[in-house]
Amino acid sequence: MTKRKPSTYLYFLFCLLFHMAACFAHSVTPMLFSDLGLGSYMFGLVLAAMLVVNFTVSPFWGKLNGTIPSKVSLCIGCLGYALGQVFFALARTELQFTLARAFTGLFTSACYVSLLTYTLSLSDDPKEQGANLTIVATLQMVGNSFGYLVGGLLGEISIATTFVAQVGTLVACAAVFWAVCRKDRSPALEKGSLGRIVRQSNPLSALLDGRKFMTPALMILFICVMIQAIGITTYDQSSNYYLRDVFGFSSGYNGVIKGITGILTLCLNLFITVKVVRRFQPPRIITVLYALCSVFMAGVVFGANQVTFIVFNILFYSTGAAILPLLQRTLTQRADPQYSSLAMGFYTSMTSLGSIIGALSSGLLYAVTPGAPFMLGLGVFVIALFLAATRL
Repeated sequence: MTKRKPSTYLYFLFCLLFHMAACFAHSVTPMLFSDLGLGSYMFGLVLAAMLVVNFTVSPFWGKLNGTIPSKVSLCIGCLGYALGQVFFALARTELQFTLARAFTGLFTSACYVSLLTYTLSLSDDPKEQGANLTIVATLQMVGNSFGYLVGGLLGEISIATTFVAQVGTLVACAAVFWAVCRKDRSPALEKGSLGRIVRQSNPLSALLDGRKFMTPALMILFICVMIQAIGITTYDQSSNYYLRDVFGFSSGYNGVIKGITGILTLCLNLFITVKVVRRFQPPRIITVLYALCSVFMAGVVFGANQVTFIVFNILFYSTGAAILPLLQRTLTQRADPQYSSLAMGFYTSMTSLGSIIGALSSGLLYAVTPGAPFMLGLGVFVIALFLAATRL
């Protein structure tokens, strides 16, 4: 394995800062909506708006990155993301918040797609590419958790402070990415090619390509992937708002809980899941984790007080996050190697669709009764447990 350059380590550092900044506002969003007297369904609606746009434009950014340097679209994404958060911070009505989040979705897609393509371009060695992707995935997990923590603590000062920090960090990330990232390909965007890329960027193409490699076993796996996304997104969005709405927790408490969850998830993946995978096949481990998720979600649903809710909240989220790499590992083992890229594209699409359904469900069900999203989460994880135990 070749020695990494100092610029690569700086790139990794600002990947961490980017993922932290992406979550700064999440801790204060429930407080912002509550202070403005907006409907409880809003937290799910605005996320769904962003995810729909993200799903729609991801193929465009992916194809564009095959034509121009990844760092160009990455910097465009960071600056557009920052502008979208300015719009979100200034919004005061439900329509304004929804449009601001949809605008942000145009550019968050550019960020995440470009981070992936640039990370792959750091090396031609498949083993080193895998190591780099693992590093960036770990940085994303850690950054998301600590982003919640930092954003929540800044929210104790004021909501505006959190948004200023977020926008400033995203702009700084754009500047550093532009300075340290090399050109992974020569600019070749010819006249008229942008329009052709737009026409070719069908967001449903990855789903249609599934006909080339799909088997009954893979179909069950992808159903589990979508169910996982529905359950996690529904739970994540609802619990964040629930802590503020029902228990009256401040953004700082929300951030601390997310920070603890992130540390526990990291420890679970590094010290337990990795060792268990060496002894057992991923499907068996997935079945056990789905069973634990169902038990922990039942604890959330039927818990009697704040302490039980928080404890089961942390246990559920940490266990659920540990399932994701195991699903990916199972997919790589079962998919035909010649269709591996198509299979990963299908995986991403199913995750996106599940997240969209989960986001809409969390907001709409919460408006009916605060406990309804957690009942949905329990139901989908029981279904996933049944599929994993009998079909996976």
